[in-house]
Amino acid sequence: MALHNNPESSNPYTGKAATVLSYTMMHPGQLRSTQQLIEACHMAKGHLVLDVGCGIGRTACYLAKNFDCRVMGVDLNEELVEEARRRAYKMGLQNRVEFKVANVQNLPLESNIFDATICEAVLAYVPDREAALREMVRVTMPGRYVGLNETTWISRPPSPAVLAFVEDTMAGAQFLLASEARALMEGAGLDNLTLFPSEKTSMLNEMSAGMQSMGLRETLGTLNKMVHAYVTKPALRGTLKRSLMKPSDMMDYVGYFICAGRKPA
Repeated sequence: MALHNNPESSNPYTGKAATVLSYTMMHPGQLRSTQQLIEACHMAKGHLVLDVGCGIGRTACYLAKNFDCRVMGVDLNEELVEEARRRAYKMGLQNRVEFKVANVQNLPLESNIFDATICEAVLAYVPDREAALREMVRVTMPGRYVGLNETTWISRPPSPAVLAFVEDTMAGAQFLLASEARALMEGAGLDNLTLFPSEKTSMLNEMSAGMQSMGLRETLGTLNKMVHAYVTKPALRGTLKRSLMKPSDMMDYVGYFICAGRKPA
């Protein structure tokens, strides 16, 4: 996920813990929400896709491998970008995906070049959401789609435990509501909007879906990374503990939505 530059003490996903934590912080909905986003953006074989806030490159590599897309992934965190490049190389996808450090509020990319532009669990951390949407629309070709897969509140107000967890481990993320996303997209000039809210799930189901999405090898590799980081990096132990100790009622309040819109031809 792409984040703005908060100090590591208030935002663990921007510092040295980012790479390890990004292996554990898959967005709500896991792979199924990504698949819904792909469908909403009408992606097809050979499309050129921009993945904003690409993190460690999961979605970008999934698109390249399973849809034969060419993908550009951008993220503010250089360590995550390097990890994404390693992932692509290990999967033999280095000729179909490219990753670079960039800010969604000011993308160093030409206009009208992507068949689809997507972001997942990103806008909760972006200071200027309007600028981010304008940039995403700018780089997308006319007649093509911009899509969001965003974490949101599905019930409010959240319990004190959930609110404390978000404030402590997620830099006080300001989750976007589906109605706000629709307004943002309309304000950015998109039409033919589609909106899919999430269904309530459970922490156990989310964990199971996450492990299924990663597969056995990556799941074991993730556990190994976390244990290694815990043992060898004492300064990160507190951050790792807090980030993994999610409240049991987390999924009663937190879900996702898919919102996609077409750039007028």
